[in-house]
Amino acid sequence: MRLILALALLLPLGCQTPEPAPNELLQLTPSTFEHSATVAIAEAPKPLKPNIILIMVDDLGFGDLEDFGSRAIQTPHLNALWENGMAFYQFYAGNTVCAPSRSVLMTGQHAGHTSVRLNSGGVPLRDEDFTLAELMKKAGYATGGFGKWGLGDLGTEGAPEQQGFDEFFGYYHQIHAHDFYPPYLIDTGRKVPLPGNAGFDYRRRPAGFIPAEENGHHRQYAHYAIVERTLNFIRQNKDRRFFCYAPWTPPHFSYHLPADDPAVALYQDRDWPMEAKVTAAMITMLDRQVGELVALIRKLKLEKDTLILFTSDNGPARRFEGTLDSAERYRGQKIRSMRAAFACRSSPAGRASSPRILRAAKFIMPAISWPPFHN
Repeated sequence: MRLILALALLLPLGCQTPEPAPNELLQLTPSTFEHSATVAIAEAPKPLKPNIILIMVDDLGFGDLEDFGSRAIQTPHLNALWENGMAFYQFYAGNTVCAPSRSVLMTGQHAGHTSVRLNSGGVPLRDEDFTLAELMKKAGYATGGFGKWGLGDLGTEGAPEQQGFDEFFGYYHQIHAHDFYPPYLIDTGRKVPLPGNAGFDYRRRPAGFIPAEENGHHRQYAHYAIVERTLNFIRQNKDRRFFCYAPWTPPHFSYHLPADDPAVALYQDRDWPMEAKVTAAMITMLDRQVGELVALIRKLKLEKDTLILFTSDNGPARRFEGTLDSAERYRGQKIRSMRAAFACRSSPAGRASSPRILRAAKFIMPAISWPPFHN
């Protein structure tokens, strides 16, 4: 599944709440987005301008979450996210593989028009591409990205700091993102060494749970650092509007996870293939981290002004039939499947209890004209 954000191309085909009648929606025009990134609502006295947190995980299947039918994987925090918000059950990604799907998200263009149509990792966005991050920045938002970019390597015009992000921490090249114990990550154009990963070659390591100490090195799991930077960005920008893009890499290959992660104990003794055990533990780890993010939003008293979106970039890389059943009732998998899960949560000011769901819908449903120009 794929999200295409509150200000992006969000085209939900079905959700838990009824779709508003056409006369309830404000008709948006290209000029609307030229001058403001807010989603206007017909009856609102002034434009809504929430903080936006967009979490897009990698290769998560439609059937990998409890609320979407999983009986194998525990995801209590994500369950709570859409029990207090809304979930989309007929929602499609922009493409069936990583880079083109992200390009559709960032540009708002169809896969046949967007710049990055190959999944090699070496095709960048063009300088003339107008991205979602640039739209948000133009509207006065702080913009930060944390995870896997995949739309332009260091030194190219597609690098995230050239495409509207004030900061981006993680992987620029998507092949680099295959390695959860890489020799370095990139912080806004600068390589940051991870010395604890010296000698670790993910291509030679079978799927499994990795010891914290190994060959005299304290291993550094890159995803932990990425999540911490995500949370730090929110803390640092709590007093202004922010767009936090979190394209977190799990549960994508390679299938490696720290042996001491709390999620490992839930699955390590299951009679499953090792890849399935690691995938399940990765998803429960992600669930825990989403819970930490939501707790931070509440601690900072931002819950009434923040829209949280959670999605996957495409379908599952493996179906894991008989264990995880990641594709659930659908045919295909990554490369062939654009079907996944999408949910959002919002608690804008002036509403209480259950109307959060309706308010979340009103953030999203009018966003039907992205990008602000047409090719």
